[in-house]
Amino acid sequence: MPALETRICVDRGDAADGFRIGNPVEAITSNDELSPDSVAYLCGPPGMIAAARQHLERLGLPPENIFAEQFVASK
Repeated sequence: MPALETRICVDRGDAADGFRIGNPVEAITSNDELSPDSVAYLCGPPGMIAAARQHLERLGLPPENIFAEQFVASK
């Protein structure tokens, strides 16, 4: 997958090489070039997925290009 780009974001701690510090929902910014064929794959708890989906849609990513795997508590 030569065009694959990943973003690793941690909410606290020291920034390791290639890691971002801060809110993972904002790992993609308006400075990033999203094209009509850009695709986002999200993984995390439901609240974070919802916030990230809204953020990406505000940046112009079509909803059908956003895929998510939600983490939920097991019984």
